[in-house]
Amino acid sequence: MVTNNYNGSGKKLLLSEYILTNIAYYDCDKDATRFDNVDGTQVYFKLDKNIRRNDDGSFIQHNNYEHSRLRAYLNGLSYLQGDNDGNQAIDNEFVGAGFLQTAFTSDMQAGIAVTNVDNSIKSTADILEELSAKEQRFYQGTMYYETGAEHKRVYYPSYLSNNTKDKVFILSRADVLKSNYGFTPIAPKVTDDNFMDYIKRGEAYSGADLITTYKGLARRVTDFCKANGVNHPVISENSGWYLRTPLMPAFFRGEPKISQFVAGVNSDAGLDECGVAYDSNGVVPAICVNY
Repeated sequence: MVTNNYNGSGKKLLLSEYILTNIAYYDCDKDATRFDNVDGTQVYFKLDKNIRRNDDGSFIQHNNYEHSRLRAYLNGLSYLQGDNDGNQAIDNEFVGAGFLQTAFTSDMQAGIAVTNVDNSIKSTADILEELSAKEQRFYQGTMYYETGAEHKRVYYPSYLSNNTKDKVFILSRADVLKSNYGFTPIAPKVTDDNFMDYIKRGEAYSGADLITTYKGLARRVTDFCKANGVNHPVISENSGWYLRTPLMPAFFRGEPKISQFVAGVNSDAGLDECGVAYDSNGVVPAICVNY
């Protein structure tokens, strides 16, 4: 048990001790959206055709948790699938046959609470602090341009997902930064201040020694995951796993055709990023119970 009061709900949060499966967060990850900086404040954009649309015409980012393939799999739901030709259709491959239905008996499913999964800006922790003012507007979906004589506003799609009500979910970036959940930070062993001391002594250090890691986040892979192609270091039984928090690509750097990512935990138990279209990324399911 991670906590007996998940997000103030009064429900006990249970998190798998292992990486139980691996699956792509979504079917594709490329975004060829093109941007045109007009005066440093106004930005025009042309959305790539393979970005999905809601019924109301709004766009859905590839790393949107509500509409992700991963969430559909965990709960046995349908999801909106798009392709590179701009087509989209409802995919029912997991309906009634997802992780919830195959990993738990009917009696066990009845004991799992429906959880209000927070996908608001609060769940992203300090993401905004890492972005410029303009990038913050893109991330939150408040960047727009005006078109036509009526000056209609066209908004760039937010990276934030609506809150969801699920029986099975994955943790957010804010969740894994909570020390009261048992996820306490461990400062890097090798820093800018002492790096040269290691060089002079010829003392060996690993990649994990260079980053902040978190006690309680390391997860081992199961034999099933190994057989299913989960990505993990040869020298380690641990692997990386998805968090549900979307990350934003650097729009104004590099080529316009870029990949989309979500936050994740790496095999060293540090925070990292995961490409959404890779089915080798691990999944650590979480549930809440009332008892």
